[in-house]
Amino acid sequence: MKFPVFNIRNKLTTQFVALVGILFLCFSIGIYYFGKLYIENRFYKRLQDRAVLASTIYFDFNAGQNTVLSMLGRKDTEILLDEMISIYDIQRKLFVISTDLKKETLHKYFLSDYEQEQFLVEKKRNNIQFVGITIKDKSGKYLVCVSATDQTGTDGLADIRNILSILSLVALILIGFQGWYFASKALEPISEVRSQLQEIFPKNLSKRVSHPFPGDEIGQMVQTINEMLTRAENATNAQKLFVANVSHELKNPLTKIFTQIEILELKYKAQPAILDSIISLKEDVKSIINLNEVILGLTNAYTQDARINMSDIRLDELLISVVTDFYKWHEDGKIVFEMGNIPDNENLLKTIGNADALQVVFKNLVDNAYKFSDNKTVNLKVNFGAMYIEVKVENTGTGIPEELKQKIFLPFFRADATAKGKKGHGVGLAIVKQILDIHKAKVNLLYEDNKTIFEVKLENTQV
Repeated sequence: MKFPVFNIRNKLTTQFVALVGILFLCFSIGIYYFGKLYIENRFYKRLQDRAVLASTIYFDFNAGQNTVLSMLGRKDTEILLDEMISIYDIQRKLFVISTDLKKETLHKYFLSDYEQEQFLVEKKRNNIQFVGITIKDKSGKYLVCVSATDQTGTDGLADIRNILSILSLVALILIGFQGWYFASKALEPISEVRSQLQEIFPKNLSKRVSHPFPGDEIGQMVQTINEMLTRAENATNAQKLFVANVSHELKNPLTKIFTQIEILELKYKAQPAILDSIISLKEDVKSIINLNEVILGLTNAYTQDARINMSDIRLDELLISVVTDFYKWHEDGKIVFEMGNIPDNENLLKTIGNADALQVVFKNLVDNAYKFSDNKTVNLKVNFGAMYIEVKVENTGTGIPEELKQKIFLPFFRADATAKGKKGHGVGLAIVKQILDIHKAKVNLLYEDNKTIFEVKLENTQV
């Protein structure tokens, strides 16, 4: 069984509710327990008063049983629920007075372990409370017994229990909301720091995290983060400068070499033995040129500033340009270009983005599809919807295993099952993912009907 992972706010709220809830529960139990003791002791005192009254009437005034019963049953005398009064002769072990002969066994039960040294006996069975007071008279030793049910006290305890239960529930709910609120307020600076970092890294390393209280713990953490950002910015700038310089220095010589190889190819076209070596050399130089471009593109994609120039782009025109460039580099390849749902509204043909960056995206996707296609054919489909422009790049070939679908967008990752024997460096799809993330676009990898499909969704300008 997998338990849910709590964030810090939920953990703090849970701990706060548990701690205060336990304290409140102990407090409620204490109120109920001591309230119960108070009500029981108060009722025992009332039973003692009844026992003293009965003994006074019987022993001090020498009243008979009928007189005692009639005086105890007067209207101005309080009658208790299930009340029973009896006078027990300890020496003869019998009841000389009993208000209910049928219930004498109840008092016998309470007196079963009575010791003659005891002056006062207090016992309880179920809801019935019993009091026995020892009285010495010239005629002997007696035990005046009174038992009754404290229904008022029982109802009062039930009311207290219900009130405490409701108050506990309401208190826990209020404590939960308060705990959640205070935890949120305590973690709010951390959330603010996180939001600022999302805006800074990796798009705008020149910015720094701000915090209104630099002296507290979060302020110290912010200071450390800013120091790390400074080091990251310096390292990134050095990396960009190095890659840009190296790429620039390599680009011109490689272009000259490629041009000279093309001239040699034309010169020795009639000599197959030499021509094969020239074509092989041409392909190697082309691979180096492509590698130089993708490394530069990957660096730019990872360090692209958030303020990249964006404008309205006719996506159909951009894709046509991609198709034209494709045939310049792949003379043996084929692209089947389809456009569906062509709208009358020109704005539905447009998306907001950077034309150069998006051209790199679709160029890489088309090149990737060509490379892994069984028949060197790429299907390029575009559909214009009310909210999104959907572009699909399809090829027929070996599909990508399900467990590797997310990894293919990582830099320099190549799936052995599909990339074996194929030229490439494993960075094209990483560039695609980074550029589309900057454009807040989605890319999905699908495999349907023996076709590998890269699906890109871009918002049109109507959204």
